[in-house]
Amino acid sequence: MFSNWTGHAMNEVNPIGNSSAGILLASDSNLVTNNIIANSGSEEAGLWLEGDFNIVQSNYFGTDFTETFDHGNNGAAIVITANGSNNLIGGNDSVQTNIIANSMADGIATFGGYNHGNSFLRKIKKNLRILEKD
Repeated sequence: MFSNWTGHAMNEVNPIGNSSAGILLASDSNLVTNNIIANSGSEEAGLWLEGDFNIVQSNYFGTDFTETFDHGNNGAAIVITANGSNNLIGGNDSVQTNIIANSMADGIATFGGYNHGNSFLRKIKKNLRILEKD
């Protein structure tokens, strides 16, 4: 998944919104990069991740490419469910960093007792925190 604008207008100003999660990824071994993921609805995540071995890098959650507009998700920016393991969020250099901003809930949330091996590297957060829920 490359260079999509989810919940965001092409003019980078007007929110379009989603009625639920911006992206539901329930498969394995995907690359999610260079996307704007914003304005998810009804307390849903920008990215709802249920698969394994996915890479999420260089995305803008809750803002635009300029990082000047508040287009926060109504839930967490990223949720990794109990079915999601061995995923890489971010990377080792600055171009792989995810910008996570303006969410109404957690920046990154994991829940359920079965997910393991997830890595969280080089996040830029604005008004957010990482929370693990059991």
